[in-house]
Amino acid sequence: MPLAAGTLESMRESVAEESRRIETLLRQVGAGLSAAHELGWTHRDVKPANILIFTDGSTSSPTSTWVVADWGLGRRPDGATTAHGRTVVGVAYGSEGFAAPELAEDAHRAGPTADIYSLGQVAGWVLTGRLPRPNIPLRPDDDPWRSVVDRATRMDPNRRPPDIESLLEIVVAEMAPMPEAPTARAQLLLAEAGAGQPASGVALMNLALSQATTSAGADHELLTDLIPALSADVVRLAVTHHSEMMRDLIATLETAADDSWIPFRTASSCAIFLVRCLEAALDRSDDDTAEAALQAFCRWDETYDQWDAQRALRPVLRRVRGVHAERAARILRRHPESAAHFSDLVGERDLDPALRGVLAAAGG
Repeated sequence: MPLAAGTLESMRESVAEESRRIETLLRQVGAGLSAAHELGWTHRDVKPANILIFTDGSTSSPTSTWVVADWGLGRRPDGATTAHGRTVVGVAYGSEGFAAPELAEDAHRAGPTADIYSLGQVAGWVLTGRLPRPNIPLRPDDDPWRSVVDRATRMDPNRRPPDIESLLEIVVAEMAPMPEAPTARAQLLLAEAGAGQPASGVALMNLALSQATTSAGADHELLTDLIPALSADVVRLAVTHHSEMMRDLIATLETAADDSWIPFRTASSCAIFLVRCLEAALDRSDDDTAEAALQAFCRWDETYDQWDAQRALRPVLRRVRGVHAERAARILRRHPESAAHFSDLVGERDLDPALRGVLAAAGG
């Protein structure tokens, strides 16, 4: 057997410096205990003095491994006991404070959950620096380790994690970063986009689209409250390099027009944002995105009839020509209520004839 570099008993402070080291300790010691449990063994004396650390001797980047030692009090598999009468009902067994309560009642019948209790007390000792007292869980003051220790050191063995793997799953779950609220993340991305980072605006679009399409009941809050605040530069970037995502975003924003709770000011902002999308798509000759944007605009316009949004679309209608004007005319013909809002353009000589005809019929 190689010479150990030390014991946990002498290295507590260095291990307690960060959660990652404690997690590594539990994972490596747990692996040794788990292997023994599978063979029918229970250690029954897990404590800091029995946890050793070995290093590989490398001077450049040494690696360390924690192991559990001193199996002299181990409970062997059924039928393998060498000294009958070694354990007696009602006689305490193991090390005071680290030993599970059942080791003082009937150590012979104690199973793997006794080692889980002791491992929980070891974690509590590392974190608090206090020696445990018999049958009193040594809980740290703060989560997430408090929850881990609490669940490992329950008095009833049946209420502890049933095996080492379950305990380690609890550790991983408790150590995982808290999920970030989508709204908080979205606000940060919007601020970055406003500070001249258009890529953050595209990330915000993706986040809002994901939130709307994966949340229960199609949550459009990010779409309708934050997306309209994105600048024309962000929209152009998205149309140029992420056209498919933009069409999905526009389609989802179109369906949001049916939400009855949207304030009129928000509705106006959404419709104006769609005009930005239409302009960017026309500049890029992206006919599919342009059609989607105008279709969505008409849906919002029919539902909310907002003058500022209509005022934003008028210059776009004035400048489209040829095939683009024909496509716009077909969409407006499918939305006569929206087309009627622009019938005042019929008298303008520069208006494309295809649009003039549709708008005249709608206003007629």
